Amino acid sequence: MTSNSWLIGIDIGTSRIKAGAIDTSGIEHFFVDAPTPWIQIPTGAELDPSRLLDTVLGVLSEITDRLPSVSDGDVVALGITGIAETVVYLDSKDNPIMRSIAWHDSRGEDEAREMADVFGGLFSEKTGLPPSRLCTLAKWRWLCGHLDQPSSVAKILGIAEWIAYRLGGGQVAELSLASRSGMLDVAAGEWWEEALEWGDLSLRVMPELVTAGTAIGNFDGARYAEYGLNRLNGAILTIGGHDHSCGAVGAGVIDNNEVFDSCGTAEALIRATCKMPDGDAIGVALAGHVTVGRHALPGRFVLLGAQRAGLVLGRILKLIGYGTEEIGSDRMSLLERDALDGLDDIGELKILNAESNLASITGIGWDATPVHIWRAAVSTVTNRMYELLNTISEIGGPIDRIAVSGGWSRSLALRAAKEKVAGSAITVDYLDVEEPGIRGAALFAGCAASVFDDISNAPRPASVSSSARDNLSKR
Repeated sequence: MTSNSWLIGIDIGTSRIKAGAIDTSGIEHFFVDAPTPWIQIPTGAELDPSRLLDTVLGVLSEITDRLPSVSDGDVVALGITGIAETVVYLDSKDNPIMRSIAWHDSRGEDEAREMADVFGGLFSEKTGLPPSRLCTLAKWRWLCGHLDQPSSVAKILGIAEWIAYRLGGGQVAELSLASRSGMLDVAAGEWWEEALEWGDLSLRVMPELVTAGTAIGNFDGARYAEYGLNRLNGAILTIGGHDHSCGAVGAGVIDNNEVFDSCGTAEALIRATCKMPDGDAIGVALAGHVTVGRHALPGRFVLLGAQRAGLVLGRILKLIGYGTEEIGSDRMSLLERDALDGLDDIGELKILNAESNLASITGIGWDATPVHIWRAAVSTVTNRMYELLNTISEIGGPIDRIAVSGGWSRSLALRAAKEKVAGSAITVDYLDVEEPGIRGAALFAGCAASVFDDISNAPRPASVSSSARDNLSKR
């Protein structure tokens, strides 16, 4: 392996499709992105698999153009991570039959209720999920009742696996992505045949299950010569898993006593655990809005709690006259400084239904200012984070460390609030990693290519224990 070898990661997100390169020492170098090409419809959104592939190829072309000029074959491997639940339905000739329904699309609500009636508590015990319309199985049942095409489905692939297949890989399903479908027996790591039977599906349409970092083929450069991707020809392909747990790996958060706090538009708390919780524990987890599934880390499970913290904070910032692009700026540091001075006491000011379409602010006193509203917003999302963290601790045991990454980790008021709820028993670190999902996918690619003998031995990013108040005092 040469010192100028590259590993490429692709992250297929809800908003953006991103790609980046790291070297074999784990250092991030280049990133490019493009909008995810959703087609908006009244119930939500759909995705044309061919347009998705074109977008990915365009991003790959741009990232390879930016790499330093060295010999062909220097890109040794490529890993793909992304959102779950959204899938591609293929016919007997491996062509997409229809558009893919977005995971957040509203279709499948009635089918989810039917799913709950049919399986009762067994559904959550087997899948680690609530029976909701987010599950692929609910969307599939909707299709069966509304369209003719499902009868001709020969294979079902997640969108990350679909892209890998079109680039030259085999038809597979990675476990952490499959565990979000509602069709996987999570503890066994096998397709749940009872759920497939209810969905009028057979095992023949379900792809082979693999772990993240499994080599599944090689990039077919000849197929995409017009994109100028000859430098990727022969690169080993792999799936990096569900974007949240892949991001935890990219952030180096792989020990069972630590939590990765991906603090972006959506805030996700991800914790690895060695065993599947039992039925009672799963019930406690789901009641606390924490799901259970397979981690991208081979052989491990994941506890995942999430809230739309970034959206909540962004709407409040806009309301008080700031933009999200100002996070970390000198102008916003003045707001943050004033917010920190009274962060422990927000009085009666509260933000209700913060994640709904119609949030409300109550308890506005005569002396209320934008600073008070910002304190209340930070307090609201931090309290919700603390509730999720408590549930994760109840299921998985004590937590020693929270490692934070993402755009909103630049907010010093939010940092201070996180440090306060963590207390002295938990270390809060801020990671020196720009794109954890991309980095994680690239590291798994390195495992597939034997650059690293095991994902636990892959290089971890640097982290800095940093007090929010100390950061402000330096400004």
